[in-house]
Amino acid sequence: MLEKFIKRTVQNQMSEEANSSFAMAGNQLEDSNIRPDVDKSLSAEEKADVILKQMTLDEKINMLGVEDNLAIKGLERLGLPKVWCSDASAGVRCFQRATAFPVPVAMTATWNRDLLGEIGETIAKECRAKGVSVLLGPGVNIYRVPTCGRNFEYMGEDPFLASELVVPYIKGVQSYDVITTVKHFACNNSDYDRHRMNSIVDDRTLHEIYFPAFKAAVQKGGSKSVMCSYNPVNGEWASENHTLLTKVLRDEWGFDGFVISDWISLYSTEGPLKAGLDLEMPKADFLTHKRIHALIKRGKLEEKDIDKPVRNLLKTFFAAGVYERPLKDHQYKEYCEEHSQVSLNAAREAVV
Repeated sequence: MLEKFIKRTVQNQMSEEANSSFAMAGNQLEDSNIRPDVDKSLSAEEKADVILKQMTLDEKINMLGVEDNLAIKGLERLGLPKVWCSDASAGVRCFQRATAFPVPVAMTATWNRDLLGEIGETIAKECRAKGVSVLLGPGVNIYRVPTCGRNFEYMGEDPFLASELVVPYIKGVQSYDVITTVKHFACNNSDYDRHRMNSIVDDRTLHEIYFPAFKAAVQKGGSKSVMCSYNPVNGEWASENHTLLTKVLRDEWGFDGFVISDWISLYSTEGPLKAGLDLEMPKADFLTHKRIHALIKRGKLEEKDIDKPVRNLLKTFFAAGVYERPLKDHQYKEYCEEHSQVSLNAAREAVV
């Protein structure tokens, strides 16, 4: 029964995306004048709490699911604009023409920290020009199993090298107040049957091979977002894996940003919210009004379980200045010859 449900859900989503602006990469954002009316002298956490106290339960629930595949919902009543995301590590995808960079496995083959920082800065400039505030990368899952169809968008097979090069990339992107999303946490080893392929990995292997690049991304790079993977890890889906999303990520590593799902990678409602997930992509299938209200009525969830993810989103966006700046920054270029030269330099150094 569960197998049929997962297969049907995935097929339906793929059918929807085939005709979406996400698939056609045709998004062209318009400037937005929506701004929150909050005291600018307050900290990001204080601003988040001011907004949160004014929100109804339904308005909070509404923020837990994305719309148009890439837009984190705003709340016009309180002056919160939509926050736009873009795929991913090798350039700004889905928003018309942009500079194409070598894929991360090639970037990493350069062994060049300064170059990775320059790539991050260049991609961030194009994000700011286009109105994108969240980059859905970089990918750092270790290239360990050949059947992972996303190995090209990860930073190779060596934990030390990936840990060293993800940091300047993230710092480069976030130096322009664009939020990075390190992914896919964790052990995304196979694209075949990736919703059910259980990654059975012992603690030593997790901490010595799979975790180091994520830990460096969070602790040294300061990434403000993390994306979980599709798969179960040691029998528990990553999207509702309390050990990964709370015990390791927040309690041990001190992560204070927000956690988002990979596309169509939620399988329940209560599990992800209790485990530490904050946002469902590319739309709300499980974090819906109907499902959440039903669980609250049964005593399985409380409003504080909804407050937590919404607060994580709000404080991160306030900290990055996303809510209080123009959507597009016209001092930056969406693409140009200078950006192409950075990409060419990276491609040349990647040849090994």
